[in-house]
Amino acid sequence: PLSLHDALPISRPEERAPIVAGIGLHRSERALAVLLAVIGERGAGDARAAVEALRPRRFEPGLGARVRAAAAANERAELLPIVDEVFGL
Repeated sequence: PLSLHDALPISRPEERAPIVAGIGLHRSERALAVLLAVIGERGAGDARAAVEALRPRRFEPGLGARVRAAAAANERAELLPIVDEVFGL
């Protein structure tokens, strides 16, 4: 079976935001790793969707710093303003 993580690279751009949101609902370390990779490596739309997908987890200790580090590493998108907004940094 195809997992949400596996669906990301083969999905069309308009399909990715709901997939990323679905991954965000899963509170596993693997789901978090996928979203951090999207934030750090993908284009602006996908990366912003991943930051938003982590909004429900924004109060987890240390998560804001991890998201901020991934966003800072992304050379394809300016993400720090949305990270600061979502995580209150």
